[in-house]
Amino acid sequence: MTEDQLASLFERRLNEVRHACGPMSICLIEAPAHHFPMPRSYAFFSVHCGPFVQAPPGTSIIAFSPKFRHATNDRIEAVLLHEFGHAMDFLGQKFPALPADRAHDPAVHRQGTERRADALAEGLWGMKIKYDNDTVQSLCCGVRPRPSALGA
Repeated sequence: MTEDQLASLFERRLNEVRHACGPMSICLIEAPAHHFPMPRSYAFFSVHCGPFVQAPPGTSIIAFSPKFRHATNDRIEAVLLHEFGHAMDFLGQKFPALPADRAHDPAVHRQGTERRADALAEGLWGMKIKYDNDTVQSLCCGVRPRPSALGA
């Protein structure tokens, strides 16, 4: 995915989140590789900007690793949707309905859990976030919900 395509995808998804959950200020940035120590680490959401980014006060970030740009499109979009799930969880004034098949999972009802981020994203966009053989988010293949071994 090119830089322009990634920026366009991010802006489109951010506008959809704002429409569903209320106003929020989030920027997408590439963070240094040392912030992603595990092979499965591609991105993270932070309510506060790190020292590696200049942004207006109150701006949150979705930071991605240098390897993110070289991932498959389905992985890029799934990871981005998951990180927007965290943004909805922490910044949203209202939330999308959780998918019916996820409503009985206790983890989706606790703020800050990884399964809640997936469920909020799935609720907004109607796409299933799966975990592939590398235990990274994917829209095309893998298992769902997030494997317990990765933490709730």
